[in-house]
Amino acid sequence: MCGGCGCRPRFGNIVLCEICRDRHRKRWRTRHPNPRTKDPTSHNRASNKYRMNNRDKCRQAELRSRRKLKAQIFAHYGNCRCCGEHRLEFLTLHHINNNGAEHRRQLKAGGIGSKDFYLWVKRTGYPSDLESACMNCNFSKGRFGYCPHEREKQNAIQVGETSPEVQRKDTFVCSLPLTRTDLLRTEQTLQRI
Repeated sequence: MCGGCGCRPRFGNIVLCEICRDRHRKRWRTRHPNPRTKDPTSHNRASNKYRMNNRDKCRQAELRSRRKLKAQIFAHYGNCRCCGEHRLEFLTLHHINNNGAEHRRQLKAGGIGSKDFYLWVKRTGYPSDLESACMNCNFSKGRFGYCPHEREKQNAIQVGETSPEVQRKDTFVCSLPLTRTDLLRTEQTLQRI
């Protein structure tokens, strides 16, 4: 039975029925007003004040968060599709259809800036029209329409000889974390940085 009215059945482990809970919440809210309803910007001011007083701490937390997100993104997409680069500092995402500028305009209109792009990628379930590329390959594809690594591979195939460098790149194994344990190790490493 309900602890408030005594006659209505209660739900699960909750002592009050739904009607008595609503009454209780209204009474409590009138006795304990939310400070944000009086001054909605008070929380923002307090947050800004904390960030101003702890700039280095907040900046380091932001960097760790971004590195962790980037590691998760490239754990999904893997190494550079062209040259096999595996270092996170050099990796970026490439639009397969070469529509990056148009896509950025659409995202910017939707309120998503370049800072939040990796977060958007994760939330949308890793779109298939993106692939991993190192900065050099991505720049070359965007600027010239091709990557020199692709031409080197094609020339080596046409000649019938494969240089040791091309052989190594063709058999490159992704060294990014793929298991939950590896992700936790990466996160611990990033926290030490």
